[in-house]
Amino acid sequence: MPYRVHAYWMASLAVGFGLLGPANPGRAATADEIVEALGIQADEILSAGLSEGTEEMTGVGDTLGVLQGTEPPMAVLYTGEYGDIHSCQDQDMEPSGEEGDRVTVAVELQVPPGAHSYAFDFFFLSREYPDYVGSQFTDHFGTWQEADVYTGPVAYDENWDEIGVSTAVFTHTDVLSLSGSGFDCDYRGGGTGWLTVHAPCEPLASLSLEWTVAEVGDGIYDSAVLLDHFHWREEEVGTPVPVRPSDGDEDGWYVLDDCDDGDPAVNPDALEVCDNGIDDDCDGDVDGDDADCGGDDDTTGDDDDSGQPPDDDDDDVGDDDTEPGDDDDAADDDDEDRVVLLDTDDCGCRVDGNRGRAVAAVLSLILLGFARRRA
Repeated sequence: MPYRVHAYWMASLAVGFGLLGPANPGRAATADEIVEALGIQADEILSAGLSEGTEEMTGVGDTLGVLQGTEPPMAVLYTGEYGDIHSCQDQDMEPSGEEGDRVTVAVELQVPPGAHSYAFDFFFLSREYPDYVGSQFTDHFGTWQEADVYTGPVAYDENWDEIGVSTAVFTHTDVLSLSGSGFDCDYRGGGTGWLTVHAPCEPLASLSLEWTVAEVGDGIYDSAVLLDHFHWREEEVGTPVPVRPSDGDEDGWYVLDDCDDGDPAVNPDALEVCDNGIDDDCDGDVDGDDADCGGDDDTTGDDDDSGQPPDDDDDDVGDDDTEPGDDDDAADDDDEDRVVLLDTDDCGCRVDGNRGRAVAAVLSLILLGFARRRA
């Protein structure tokens, strides 16, 4: 049995038993529910509806198989019946051919004060991949904007080509990365991964948008788009920015490299915080196990790890001070300045640490001698 066929059936069984994610794709949705799933606030919506297709071609949910939204829930537009999206069964919606196999959600929004641009994430999927790459059968996803500041398409790649089977870069092409989505179908199916659209708008102005996923040239081998995380931005852009991998927390690191794309303090450029239980710098190590925190044979940084004594002042010697609080200062411990504070009631004087230990030893011998003499 070829590898992909074998992997397909194994992944299907795993999904069926709940090991890789639910096969239930969510539920069909109205246009209002789609806009809500995108994260658009109710007071910003002037109108919302379907200008093409039917509600049975749309849906909302937190996941689609193993695929998750960038800020769940997410909206889904599909060229077939959404309730069957995970089944790998393609459908030719009426009328026959490509005409009925397209769905468009149209919204009119009121741009809030201070917003000069907006962004949203999308994930394009198609069962035409890879068989029909470069052919006349190239399903696509597009977004059209109408506003005073700019009117035209806004979902384009770096070559300003529409996002489609023949133009998009498909990064999800194996069965396991698409398991349970309905695009893990034997040798057919692929997806772009999460990408981001960034386009201009004007504060307090009206903004009209249309999201469309469509069949081209036939009514079979269905395609879909996942939509999520619509948000307003203060920065100004003159024209739409070519789509790029999603950076949900806007920390400069795309979702493929950022181990937590929802927290801007967590990314490969961040410094490891050694006692928060988080892999801040995305290197796979947490707190004391991280080389930046004294782990992995590194001799610098904080040794706050369950297998090491605490070393709050990062001098690589744990619990090295004789006075509570001294270990908060690297200049106030035994291995740095060789000075300790003797805990005596009559003096409390600071003396050299080595001499202090020698004096204590001599005093112990003298006391022992007196004890023996009395005996």
